[in-house]
Formats: sequence, structure tokens, C-alpha cells
Amino acid sequence: MELRQLEYFVHVAELGSFTRAANLLSIAQPVLSRQVRALELEFRQVLLERNGRGVTLTEPGRRLLEHSRSILAQVDRVQSDMEDGRGEATGRLVVALPPSVSSVLTAPLVRRFRERFPKATLCILEGLSAYSLEWLTIGRADCAVVYTNATSATVELSPVLSEQLYLVSAGPAARSAGDVLIGEPVSLTQVARHQLVMPSRPHSI
Repeated sequence: MELRQLEYFVHVAELGSFTRAANLLSIAQPVLSRQVRALELEFRQVLLERNGRGVTLTEPGRRLLEHSRSILAQVDRVQSDMEDGRGEATGRLVVALPPSVSSVLTAPLVRRFRERFPKATLCILEGLSAYSLEWLTIGRADCAVVYTNATSATVELSPVLSEQLYLVSAGPAARSAGDVLIGEPVSLTQVARHQLVMPSRPHSI
């Protein structure tokens, strides 16, 4: 059993797909499959059930995933502790961003991170807020920007920015603000009387 095999297994298990894990890790899918298969042969247990949509964890697989996360986290702590002694910030920071924020923030964030922490690695995950909160809970992401005010016992939330939410319709407008017509404030009770075109769950809106 090697640390690399555990890392590969964790990525496949969390992403639910050999293809997505191979793309994320930038390795060939057959190589990834062989490494996970080697773990199954070593433990003499089936860890992942293959199906048409990807893979799901078996009971032994769930136990190994829990152990693997703990082992890899401990290795990261050892590396960080040893690097701290040299006064250099190292390690890997995983940040989850919504698609709308990622398109604007990723490039300047990566540039500033590389300038300030040249020895460290920054990984950007893109997904809806609900998925980002789940990634935080399972330890796949270290921090995230999310569109939500939901509370969580396992995640510390800090407000960064408040945005206005607009109801867009073909109704009459009260005044003009530049190129945009803005009407009177609308309550949620009034909004509920309309048929809405909007994202479905788990989108934060």
C-alpha cells in the first residue's frame, strides 16, 4: 500500500468516477484503475462498485475512505510542520468557487497566491454553493465562496458581500437607472404569486 494509491482512491471515491478523477489528476485512466485495483487485491475486498454512471463505495470502501483521508491529512500536517521550520509556506490549499465567481476571481487569485506563496499549491474547484458546502464538510475543500446564509455545525461562515436580488419581468417600471428600469421593492409574498423561471435545487436561489 502506497500513499499515492490512497490519494488516487480518495479522488475516485469522492468524484464517483474514474474518468473525472483521471482528468483532475492529469493521469491516464488505465493507470488510475490499476492502482485502485492493486488496493483491492491487497485488501482482498471490493472497494468500489462499477456501474454505467461511475462508481459507488462498498462498505469496505467507505471504511478505507475514512482511513485514507485521515492518513493523507496527517501526512500534509507533517510536511507543513517540517516546512514551517524553514520559514516557507508550503502545502496545498483547495478553494471552491461558484461558476459566476470563478470566471472573475480565479485568474487574479492564482496570480496573487503564486506571488505570495511560491512554494505552495493552489487548487480551484468550481461548483454550486450546495456542492461547495458538501466539499467543505467531507474535507475535499479547505475554504469556499458560497451564495448562502445557511448555518452549519461543521463549517464556519463569514459574510463577504451582500448583493441585491432582482425580480426581472415585463411589468411597468417606476423609474430609470441608466439603461435599467427599476420598479418598487417587491416582497417575497408578492413574488410567490408569480410563475417564476429560476434554477432548481440545490441552487441557492
